Amino acid sequence: MDLPKLDLPKLDLPKLDLAKLCRTLALSLSALLIGADAFAQELSLLEGFGDGFLFHWVFASGRKPNIDGSITYWQEDNAGAVTLRQSPADPCVFHVNVLNLRPTRNGAALVETIYDLRDITFELVPKHAQAPGGGSFFRMKGQRVISEVRTGGGRDGVKQSVECKNEIESPVEAQMLPALQETAPRLRAQCRWK
Repeated sequence: MDLPKLDLPKLDLPKLDLAKLCRTLALSLSALLIGADAFAQELSLLEGFGDGFLFHWVFASGRKPNIDGSITYWQEDNAGAVTLRQSPADPCVFHVNVLNLRPTRNGAALVETIYDLRDITFELVPKHAQAPGGGSFFRMKGQRVISEVRTGGGRDGVKQSVECKNEIESPVEAQMLPALQETAPRLRAQCRWK
């Protein structure tokens, strides 16, 4: 079967030589990198959140910043690791991935916790009954301020559960308090805390 021929107008496109094409690609790449830099992770803010608000570093025997801007914590005697990163789309959203290579029966091998710190209320309560000696206690409230995705399984296949909460309450160990006190005002300004 022959298809009918269409009489399309001829388009006069400007000819691009190799130099113009390279220049155009270089300018596009530069614009992309400049735009991406606005959302780049600031390592000190990421470390401050990890060290001041989360317990991973307190129990870690090692920590290293990664080339992608994340930070990994590990324990020498534990077959697992914790990686903390900021969302590339919004620096007020933090992702914590816990990989456990020796999960207990029906335990999760991978846990991703997402902290959405945009427009939340934050309260530091030094005299709280659960505040450890020399430490403090904090509360965060906001729409899905914490979401946890637990993935595990066994012979029965992969199982996954998701839980979201609108509130976090947590004690702050004494060694965490300086990082929390330094980081909280920066997060308050950047993430519009109430």
